[in-house]
Amino acid sequence: MKKYIVISALFILTNIPIVFSQSSSTDSIKRAVKRDIVNFKPDREKIKEVKNGLLKSTSDFFRPTEVTSSNLKLLKDSQYVSLYRTAAYKKTQKAKTPVQKVVKGIEIALIAFLALFFVAMNAASK
Repeated sequence: MKKYIVISALFILTNIPIVFSQSSSTDSIKRAVKRDIVNFKPDREKIKEVKNGLLKSTSDFFRPTEVTSSNLKLLKDSQYVSLYRTAAYKKTQKAKTPVQKVVKGIEIALIAFLALFFVAMNAASK
């Protein structure tokens, strides 16, 4: 019985550093990317290229610049650059062109109008 307790204790003690080994620099780089990606603004043409599959996340368009980055030293950090490119690509994929925004607004207005119409018809029939 003691043998199992000793083996279990050794197993637990040797695996604790593996469980808690995430470096703080990774977290700080992720926070920096989240803070800096707010400054990234894709234009209409780039949004269309990404939506059509013509532009990949490895493109230089998604590379952080001195304008978009809050810390210029991070521009030389490969992990920061790769995380920034991925975040910028995802932001561009989710972005909508002005025409798409207008269409979405019209859809919402139409749904609201139909809901009010049915409420008014229901109230008039009573």
